[in-house]
Formats: sequence, C-alpha cells, structure tokens
Amino acid sequence: ATMREVKKIIEPKAFVAQRALIIGGSRGLGELVAKCVALGGGEVHITYNKGKGDAYKVQKAINRIGGVCERSILDVNEIVSIGSLLKSFQPTHIYYFPSPSIRNNINSYNTALFDKYYSVYVTAFRRLVDATSTNIQHSFSVFYPSTIFIEKDKKGFAEYINAKIAGEQQAELLESEYSRAHIIIERLPPLKTDQTASLTAGEAEPPLEVISNLL
Repeated sequence: ATMREVKKIIEPKAFVAQRALIIGGSRGLGELVAKCVALGGGEVHITYNKGKGDAYKVQKAINRIGGVCERSILDVNEIVSIGSLLKSFQPTHIYYFPSPSIRNNINSYNTALFDKYYSVYVTAFRRLVDATSTNIQHSFSVFYPSTIFIEKDKKGFAEYINAKIAGEQQAELLESEYSRAHIIIERLPPLKTDQTASLTAGEAEPPLEVISNLL
C-alpha cells in the first residue's frame, strides 16, 4: 500500500508512543507495518538484509511526509550484532518479519527446507529476544507472525508449518522466561504480498486491512 492509502485508515496519533523496530521492514508486511506506525506518529527503524534499495524507498516515503524512519542492514542469522542498535534506539515494540523464500513442497519431506525456516523463525527469534532483554531495561512488546496454515494443515507446506509451530511454542516460553517481554503471536491468513502471491492464488486477503486491524 502507498503512503496515501495507509493514511486514509490510520489515526494520526495512534502509535505516537511507539519506537518500533521492524525486522525485515524493507518490503511486504514489514514495509506495511513501518508505514502504519510512522503515519500514526511512531518512530520507526527498519532492518533489511539484501534489499538495500527497497529499504531506502520505504525510508524516503516515510520521511518525505514528516515521519521518522531510520534503516540498517541486519542478517538475522547473525543477530548477535544487533546489540548496539537496541541500545541506541531503545524500542518499545519489535515486529518480526524476516523469512526465507516460502516454497510449496508436495514431494517428500525436506529437512533442509525445514532447517532453513527453523533458523529464522526459531533460532534467530530467540537470539533477538535474548539480546533485547539484555540491552534495554524497560518492558517491550514483540509481534510474532505465525500462520493459519497450522489450523488447516495446508498441503505442501509441512516444513513451513512445523517451523512455525516450533516458533509459537518458543515464543510462549520466552514470554514466561522474560518478565519484561510481551510476545504477541498472531496466526495470519494468506495475504497478498509479492512472496506469497504465487502460493496462495485465489485465497489471499488484502494485507492493509488485516495488518491495520491487528495493530
């Protein structure tokens, strides 16, 4: 969604108290959350891995209308390097949107594909929450997107579903482990993004409406 489209449905001061760190904020759902929070008056810092140009476009679009957006490169598989960013930005909210390419695998179970998902949805996420708890002293909220495919047992997505189940279980454990962490797990329906368009033809929902309601 464009800034103009987002502005139509976001209240100007809806997120004025947020300092939002958006992991994977250069495109897709992360980009959309960045625009929503910024237009609602929050401060935004987006990270990207390979999409430097995409991240620049998001930052420029937000700053051009008077919003506050910074950007930095981050490989979530090397997330130990995030300490300095957490200390300087001091986020109140973290939105976690990094993802490998999601594949529809109707053949035999692919353990290498599961491991790729697991490294991002489970291992890297734990390291992020660990690092956040170490580097900031106030309470913080973390948004962990899961998938409604868990409930539907979507054919061809067994590796993805299993990794997300493990991610949900870990998120619950992390919240009990860290008293200052409030982790929100939300099972999202298929949404129309460039990553999922070819995987969910005919069943995807418009992301702006879904994400703005969740926020």
